[in-house]
Amino acid sequence: MQIRELATSVHSTRDDGESIATIHRAIVRNRFRRAVSSTPQVMHQKTRLLGELTARILGRWSQDWREVLASALGAGLAWLLAQRLLSNPQPVFAAVSAIVCLSPRLPSHIKQTYGLVLGVGTGIVIGELSLALPGDMLLRVTLAPFVAMLIASAYGQAAVVPIQTGVSAILVVAFGPATTGSARMADVAMGAAVGLLFSQILPAPEQSHSAKAG
Repeated sequence: MQIRELATSVHSTRDDGESIATIHRAIVRNRFRRAVSSTPQVMHQKTRLLGELTARILGRWSQDWREVLASALGAGLAWLLAQRLLSNPQPVFAAVSAIVCLSPRLPSHIKQTYGLVLGVGTGIVIGELSLALPGDMLLRVTLAPFVAMLIASAYGQAAVVPIQTGVSAILVVAFGPATTGSARMADVAMGAAVGLLFSQILPAPEQSHSAKAG
C-alpha cells in the first residue's frame, strides 16, 4: 500500500514538473512571438528618430556653415595680418578675437565685437598687473580672473563679457611677460577689425531673417 502511494506521488510530481516545463516553454514562445512581431515597429521608430535627428543636424549646418566658415577664415586672416603687420610670431589673441566676433547665431556681431574689446581689454590689463605680484603661478591664475571678472560684471554687458575677461586674464598669466600688454591689445584690435569686416559680409542671423521677411 505504501509502495503504491509512493509511486502515485512520484508520478504526480513528474506530471507537475512536466506541466511547469510546458508552461515555461509556452511563455518563452509567446515572448519570442511578441518580440518578433514588434521588431518592425521598433525598427521603424528608431529609423524615424534617426531621420529627425539627421534632419535637425543638417538644418543647423545649412544655417550656420557660412558663419562658421567666416570665423575660420577670419581667424586665419587675423593671424596672418598680425604676424605681418604687428611682427607677432604667435598672435593668439588676434585669431581668438576674430572667432569670438564671428561666432554663429549671434544677435549682433557689432555688439559682440564691442563686448569683446571691453572684456578682453580688461582681462589683459588685470593679467598684466597680476604678473607684477609676488607669489607662485597658482595664486596669479586664481586671483587674476577673479578680479577681472568682478570688474567686468559691473559693466552690465552680456554674460559672455565676464567670461572673456576671465579667460583673457588667465591667458596673460599663462603666457607670462614674454609679450607686452600693448602687443596683446594690438592683437585684439586686429582680430576685432577683421571680425567687423567679415560681419559686414555675413550679417547676424536675425538681420538676415528680417531681410528675407522684408
